[in-house]
Amino acid sequence: MFLTNKKLRFGLFFFLLSFTMSAQQVGDTLQVYFRQNSTKFDPAYKGNAERCDAFIQRMKAFEYSPLFYLQEVDILATASPEGTVAINTRLSGARAKSMSDYLRDHIDLPDSLVVVRTVPEDYDGLLKFVEEDKNVPDRDATLKILRNANGSDPEYRIKALNGGKTWYYLYENYFSLLRFSIIYVMVETNPFEKVFDQDEEVVSEEAFKYTPLETSGPVLDPMPFVNQYTMDMTLKTNLIGWGMLGANLAIEIDIIPHLAFAMPIHYSGGLDYFKPTIKFRGLSFQPGLRYYPWLTKGKNEGFFVGAHFGMGWYNFALDGDYRIQDHHGCRPSYGGGLDLGYAFQFKNAPRWGMEFQIGGGVYDSKYDMFYNEENGPYHRTAIRKTWFGVDNVSISFTYKFAELKGKGGKK
Repeated sequence: MFLTNKKLRFGLFFFLLSFTMSAQQVGDTLQVYFRQNSTKFDPAYKGNAERCDAFIQRMKAFEYSPLFYLQEVDILATASPEGTVAINTRLSGARAKSMSDYLRDHIDLPDSLVVVRTVPEDYDGLLKFVEEDKNVPDRDATLKILRNANGSDPEYRIKALNGGKTWYYLYENYFSLLRFSIIYVMVETNPFEKVFDQDEEVVSEEAFKYTPLETSGPVLDPMPFVNQYTMDMTLKTNLIGWGMLGANLAIEIDIIPHLAFAMPIHYSGGLDYFKPTIKFRGLSFQPGLRYYPWLTKGKNEGFFVGAHFGMGWYNFALDGDYRIQDHHGCRPSYGGGLDLGYAFQFKNAPRWGMEFQIGGGVYDSKYDMFYNEENGPYHRTAIRKTWFGVDNVSISFTYKFAELKGKGGKK
């Protein structure tokens, strides 16, 4: 029995030796993932560091061994399918460049060996995920769209399904897996033939262990962050304002990830509250900027802080002895302040949502004071005062429109 095992061991040894001497190429692969909108390689994201460390160690073993010859390094980078093709092309190209730079920082890599490929919108990868997931909303229609894309961009057709539910399901479950870069390394073996046989053997296509995806677009330098985003536009109305019998509307437009412009307008006409001595009439504007520290599903949602400019005309009385109005009815108070709030979209109706906000500011005011009675005369006029305090409180319903086309992309 011992002899038999020994023969088996020798037989296995010579089999592996002969296989090694006759093999022409071996391959190695590294796949890393990128955060949304990012072209920078992040070791802390999705286990990138562990895979990269092991890959670099294997590459160094190839680099310093006389038994192996580095033949080709193929870098493939992709982007998830939000946004425009032009922006996704730039984004995938920048990710490929980022991984090329990362490799060069760790190993000696001649430019002549590096082949870079990009897939700006990996709908083929998305199709495979949908084929394997029977829980995708309106799955049959989604499969039909992806299978019949024919080079077109199916984004807006998928977004139209179920009021956006299918698109958000795919975004939440699979888009993060479509933002990646794969590095294929081909290494040539058989050093004896390399040294003693001057006639190089032509390696057939079948010898390769991988089939790179179709590519498109050049490798470009990373674009500024402002160009890597698709703007959203949101309309809002404040329930508290309507409760005070004031018509109001606000619009918010995304500028770049984390930053948005907001413009609320409030108008209260000639109504009194229950009796003539109680009124709060006015017209106000509060344009401002908002900063969202943490994105939600790739959108400017969640907690935010902001700064605003304010300007308003007013005429109010609180059932006291006097009524206050801006000077001659044509001198608004103006100033500005800070905001704090939280915004979210409804899960089952992703275009609809709510927002909660409170803000305070400092204003320069010039106003007149009247006796609080019907057609009451002046009590004092041209009073100057610096006012500070809470200048806006809102509980709003919101409606998010489809992305404004031609302004960038989210990857």
